[in-house]
Parts: sequence; structure tokens; C-alpha cells
Amino acid sequence: MNRLVNRKTIENHAFLHEGKELHVTVTIGVARYKPSDDIRQWIGEAEQRMYLGKQQGKNRVIMTA
Repeated sequence: MNRLVNRKTIENHAFLHEGKELHVTVTIGVARYKPSDDIRQWIGEAEQRMYLGKQQGKNRVIMTA
């Protein structure tokens, strides 16, 4: 069964690793695909937005306008 997991669910979950509790956050960059883009350009746009989200405080989703 597929479940939608959002960044708040991840933020509020305690992961166990080698007996230690870890808390993580997720920053996601989203780019709209345009037929004129090649795959490297498309991924590059998403990556730029991910880093912008990290600069703005992490734990965010940044999308193209």
C-alpha cells in the first residue's frame, strides 16, 4: 500500500539508528518540466530550489512559479 508522506510527518518521526533516536528534516526543490528543457537543465532547476530552501531555514518545499 502506498502512503503519502509529507515533510511534517518526517520531521515529527523519531528514526532509530544503532540504538540512537534521530530527528531529520527534508528540503525539496520542485521544478516544472518544460518540453524545451533537457534533463540536466530540469534537475538543475530543482536542485537550485532545494538549496534556496536550505538557505531559507531548511525543512521546506520550494517550487517554480
